[in-house]
Amino acid sequence: MAATASVFHRAALLPRTITAVVGGAVLLLAAWAGGTWWIGVAVLLAGLASTEYVRLQPNLAGPMRVIVVLAAAAAVLVAVLLGNANMFFVVLGAIVVALGVAPWLAARMDPYRFVPGPFAAAALGIAYLGLPHGVLARWRLERPFADLAWMFVIVWAGDIAAYFVGLTFGRHKMAPKVSPGKSWEGAVAGLIAGALAGMLAAAAFGVPAISGLLLGVVISIAAQIGDLFESAMKRSAGVKDSGGLLPGHGGVLDRFDAVLFAAPVAYAALNVLGR
Repeated sequence: MAATASVFHRAALLPRTITAVVGGAVLLLAAWAGGTWWIGVAVLLAGLASTEYVRLQPNLAGPMRVIVVLAAAAAVLVAVLLGNANMFFVVLGAIVVALGVAPWLAARMDPYRFVPGPFAAAALGIAYLGLPHGVLARWRLERPFADLAWMFVIVWAGDIAAYFVGLTFGRHKMAPKVSPGKSWEGAVAGLIAGALAGMLAAAAFGVPAISGLLLGVVISIAAQIGDLFESAMKRSAGVKDSGGLLPGHGGVLDRFDAVLFAAPVAYAALNVLGR
């Protein structure tokens, strides 16, 4: 069984790597261009991710699915148009916590014990996807490219470290009901990699090295929670991947689940630090 899993992981590594490199380059290029290019990418990603989200929610059907997709994309434009988007982000963040994270934690992270009703699932989807993509679009309008690029680097460094260390040395399951492949060894490696990347990013963020290190830890924790949250939705829906658009990864949600939680946390933390 272990040998079969090892072969599968090796076989999936090439398309996974190619998708990550090409996709990451396109994402960073759009972020570097900024303006309309970046806003367009944020709206597109919100729309694509929301089409996958509605398929993971059994209580969402018909017009409600269309409303979630359109509203999630519109939330990005609202964030861009607002002169001061802080309260907008606070409201959406509160919805995510109240309708998604809190009930999920109360259900002891069991994906089969918490399935939101249609209105809760719709509100959660709009906030869960509108908040981070709105933050990403707004972030680039307010701050230089290096800020945003380093946030992605921290998330990706943690993800890569967690994947390979977990694959090689993972023995203790982190959340077997949610994501059987994730281990505590991989999670710790992800935190260390994120902390080191955060320390290297301190100069770009305009904060002391120790603040950058702590910021890296906070971003990595948020990213891992985001990863587990999306995994819980997939387990509840009985699917392996949220979609099939990205070879080696699955869907847009599978690739950006960590960023969906990390981006708002990073943005808020930098605001608190006065950067």
